[in-house]
Formats: sequence, structure tokens, C-alpha cells
Amino acid sequence: MAETKHIWILANSVRAKDYCVAGKIATRRDDGTFDIQQQWIRLTDPRNAEGAVPYATTVCPGHGQIHPLDIIKLDLQDSCNNPNHPEDWHFEPSRSWEFVRREDKSCLPKTADNPATLWFDGVQPDSVRAGYVGKMKPKPSSICLIQAPGDLDFCFQKKTVPDGDQPGQVKIKYIRDLTFTHAGRYHEFSVTDPDFMKRHKIWDQMQDAAQHLRLTNSADIFLCLSLGLEFRGRHYKICATIFEP
Repeated sequence: MAETKHIWILANSVRAKDYCVAGKIATRRDDGTFDIQQQWIRLTDPRNAEGAVPYATTVCPGHGQIHPLDIIKLDLQDSCNNPNHPEDWHFEPSRSWEFVRREDKSCLPKTADNPATLWFDGVQPDSVRAGYVGKMKPKPSSICLIQAPGDLDFCFQKKTVPDGDQPGQVKIKYIRDLTFTHAGRYHEFSVTDPDFMKRHKIWDQMQDAAQHLRLTNSADIFLCLSLGLEFRGRHYKICATIFEP
């Protein structure tokens, strides 16, 4: 049976032609304000195997498309019971999402997870092996909100690479890598935040040569980080949202 919930949106990022939408449970107080919980929910569409959310679903009647920091009201069905994506829940697709209000960025520091370490298996800095999340202790997690480390670097480039799906062919790959060191380990995350890309006009500046955008004031930047679904035996690291001052 569907249950009505409020979700504080922290990610509405690009996923193929659709969206990956995630946030934390929000509980309405008697005065109309909201208490943001620590429980993550990644909204998953039960109408397709990948669970990506169509654009039309992210558009709230009378409001428009949702954005990070929005609180929305919707009906949840049940957990997807995916040990590699424990935060995934099916939503009820027959009912529109409702925009409720927008919270301020000042809420980010007190709701950040700030784990002691991030996903790392010692093989590749941009991914972990399949099954990694289910073995995490004390609690499996495939998404988190952290305060940005001090050595953030964003690299973007249009690059010709071999096409893994068509042997002998090549394709254009648009590199959008956010790199940093966390707890002494180097990490690479692919940025899928459409607002960040638009804000810095990244697509307009994309070229064959690698370019770097140094993100300053890291103490005031927060990152919504996630692991993608399994792809060829690995879960790749994604930066779904970059909250800048």
C-alpha cells in the first residue's frame, strides 16, 4: 500500500535521457516547518527496469520541474530491496508529485552525513566492485551528502574513445570529472548535475583539450555523492549535485 511522504530533494541529476532523483525524508512540524531526517530515499520508477525517472514525472503541477532543496510530497510504494542500492524505493507513478516549499542552503551543514570514509576498493578511483555496498560496515550506503574537501578540481573534455559496444568503432565521450582527496584517498566522480553544468556554461566551453575549473571556498560547498547501478561488474562514482555558495 502506498504511503504519503515528504522528501527534501538533494539530487535531480541526469541519468541517460531521464533523471535520478534522491533526497531525505522530511517530517512536517506543527508550525508548518520541516524536520529533515537522515534517511535517504532514491526515487525509483517501477515502470522500467533501470528505475530512472522520466522528465514529466519531475514536473509538479503548477510549479514546474523540481530542483535540489525543494521539498515535495509524493506516494511511496515499497523498498526495491537492492543490497547494492539500499536507498531505492518505488514511488506510485499514477499520482503526480506535489511541490511543497523550498528550503535554504543553510540546512545543508546540519543534515550532511560526512562519513569517515568514502567508497574505495583499491582498484580504481572512479568505481568499486559489484557487491561492495552490501558488505559495508556498520551500514550499507550508496549515497551521501558531504562537506567538500579542500582540493576539489573539476576537469572537462570532449574526447574520442573506443566504443565498447561496437568493436572497431569510436565515439565521443564527454568527460566531467570531479576529483579530490578524502580521508587520505584519491577519488574521481563523474558530475551529472545539470544545474552546475548550466551555471558554469560547461557544455559551451567543451573542447578536445582538457580544461580545469578550480572550485574555491570549499568549506561552503556541499556534494551529493552516489554510486551508480552495476555496469560491467562495477559501480561507478557519481557527483549528483554540487551545492555552491
